[in-house]
Amino acid sequence: MYEDTGIGLALVKELIILHGGGITVTSVVNQGTYFNVGFQQKLMKYQKTIENIKYLIVDDNNDMRDYLADLLDEFDVYHLCDGQDAIRTLKTLKTFKKLPDLMLSVN
Repeated sequence: MYEDTGIGLALVKELIILHGGGITVTSVVNQGTYFNVGFQQKLMKYQKTIENIKYLIVDDNNDMRDYLADLLDEFDVYHLCDGQDAIRTLKTLKTFKKLPDLMLSVN
């Protein structure tokens, strides 16, 4: 049998409450303990349609570009290999969701 001060569970309970949740504990001797944690989630009033969103993938790694393009194949995806192409494309096309390679240079 394991015994402790219980401070860990008290901290967990406080964090859950701070985030608007609740926790219940059910324990049966020699069988175990069940912790149930719940949080309320607000329902969205509306969802923006994704039909007109363009995705811009800029990565100097061909395999990564192809992989991301495959993941997003149902969307309007532009995949470019360097920063200069990305800047030119962004100037001509208005709305993008960007998936940049943060290590990419714009030489």
